[in-house]
Amino acid sequence: MNAMQRYFRLFFSLQLLILLLFFSPSELFSQSKVSDYAFGDGEKLNYTVSYNWGIIWINAGAVDFHARKQNNKEASGWHFLSTGHSVPNLDWLYKVRDTFEVFTSNNAFQPMKFRRNSFEGGHQVFNSYTFYPQEHKVHILAKESKKPDLDTTLVIAGNITDVLTATYLTRSHAFKQMKEGEIFRISMLIDNKITYLPIEYHGKETLRTPNGLSFDCIRFSARIETGTMFLANEKIQVWVSDDENKIPVLIEAKIKVGAIKVHLNTFENLQHPLTSFHPLR
Repeated sequence: MNAMQRYFRLFFSLQLLILLLFFSPSELFSQSKVSDYAFGDGEKLNYTVSYNWGIIWINAGAVDFHARKQNNKEASGWHFLSTGHSVPNLDWLYKVRDTFEVFTSNNAFQPMKFRRNSFEGGHQVFNSYTFYPQEHKVHILAKESKKPDLDTTLVIAGNITDVLTATYLTRSHAFKQMKEGEIFRISMLIDNKITYLPIEYHGKETLRTPNGLSFDCIRFSARIETGTMFLANEKIQVWVSDDENKIPVLIEAKIKVGAIKVHLNTFENLQHPLTSFHPLR
């Protein structure tokens, strides 16, 4: 696996760090009122992804998040969609086209059908998770280049969620009761298995993104297990806006082949006033 391939695979897995913050699965499913959500119908967030190799920073990709409320005869609940792609002038080197989407029940906290369809430099991945919450089961259908197909049912304990649904659910919770240095461990279904991730809260600070946007932020970090492309005991740093929207503003991480930054570029149709934002002067 070359350095660019490592970078793109790392970047799209970092979406889970935008997703899961501090709360256990049982807490994620405790809220049910749409009016209380940090997100709203039609919200769009766009991110620029930069990769550092040596002394050079390259804007190598982009990611979009889109939330839509479904309310028709064919479907109800929410449709969450996240797409990622390499920039056109790098497609010749390493073309990336990734799509994550999930359809939920009327309770946006309950995923019903999750799909991932990825093309990364010729490597293809398809995941389909169908949730049966009443039976505490998830049906998994997975296909990946150079690997045998997987078709199985996983028994789950408690309210396990997918990474994309958790993006929006976690943002709906308050951070007011967090204490600096407090650590939580969350669980999620990703890459066809249940994964546990320790998250540490670091308090608040004002942040200016690489494109000059300034926000009051909440900062936390996730410590990644050894054996990955991260450095030993490396922490991924995450900043989210310190207001009712809880928008992910910046993610930074050092990796074995350089470093990356994922930073907020544009935002539309926010549910709440963006009081954390400082307009450029």
